[in-house]
Amino acid sequence: MITKNFRTYNLEEFLQKLKKSLEDNGFNVQQIIDMMEKKGSFPKVLTMEVIKGEQYFKIGIVMDKNGITITIPIKDKKLKQALKNIIETLSV
Repeated sequence: MITKNFRTYNLEEFLQKLKKSLEDNGFNVQQIIDMMEKKGSFPKVLTMEVIKGEQYFKIGIVMDKNGITITIPIKDKKLKQALKNIIETLSV
């Protein structure tokens, strides 16, 4: 499991940077799903569906008063390390 908090509130810009970083490293972002029933509600909860090779996983994204927190439940050691490196170098 990977979890990291970013002190930013610009969700659109953050999603663009995260998606670009993933795609630059060979990941394929399938879609981004808004998990909230009411549009414009706060906190905002999103799920990003990602594929790399045969591996499919989801990235949980929550924006609340503390900023944006991402959570990636992944067990594959190689992918986990690659994702950690991407997230640690993500500049927001």
